[in-house]
Amino acid sequence: MAVSSVSPAEELETLFVPLDRPFLPEFYATFAPEVRPDRFLLTYDCFLIAFDSLSRNAKWVQYLLSRERLGDGVERKGNFRMEPRIRDLSPRDADYRGTGFDRGHLAPAADMSYAEQCMYESFFLTNVSPQVPAFNRGIWKRLEDWVRTITVEKDSIWVLTGPVLGSDRPRLGASELAVPEAFYKVLYRPDVTGGQGLAFILPNAAGTGDIRQFARPIREVEALTGLNFFPVFSPALSARVEEEVDWVYWFGTP
Repeated sequence: MAVSSVSPAEELETLFVPLDRPFLPEFYATFAPEVRPDRFLLTYDCFLIAFDSLSRNAKWVQYLLSRERLGDGVERKGNFRMEPRIRDLSPRDADYRGTGFDRGHLAPAADMSYAEQCMYESFFLTNVSPQVPAFNRGIWKRLEDWVRTITVEKDSIWVLTGPVLGSDRPRLGASELAVPEAFYKVLYRPDVTGGQGLAFILPNAAGTGDIRQFARPIREVEALTGLNFFPVFSPALSARVEEEVDWVYWFGTP
């Protein structure tokens, strides 16, 4: 029987397509989604945002969540603020007043509690979308809690979160801020075989039941949003990570 001359490291390299993206911070260059020119790329200390000027929402927020960064940390400071780098395109705190919608975090403040600057930046309104209160404080929070729990088990996970905007794109009050019809969360855990992926799609409404009912392959979120979350994946890796869900890996049961 012939023995392969390709080392495990070389085999792993073939799973990824090298991309030249000098505009991305080095930390995110490997796994950042495809970035389109109509979006502002905003770099923060602990997360990255592609902001859409038309909907005034983030298209996606990305960060690496790790076990060592979880636990008791910086106290939550709920002072929402505009993003001065995009000036008048930034959502305003006043946009939400009297609308009945919550300022719903995309990168949760609880995931940013390991550093004062990270906590501070999580309250920029570019990291926030209009959420139904019962959703934000209910099933969305339960999903965020579950992601932190699974991160303790898996050590570190790339997290991508954003809104799903419907075709009619209702606006928040008198503002230009679009109200999402749903939200997604995409998880990717790299490993020596290429990794495992999982996504969730949750309607922006009160929800009950097991969060597993909202679990989906990543490819479904890409089809719904038009985003390409992992352009560095080879076709073979993309088919495995984005089109399949290993239920035992993520949930412990088939």
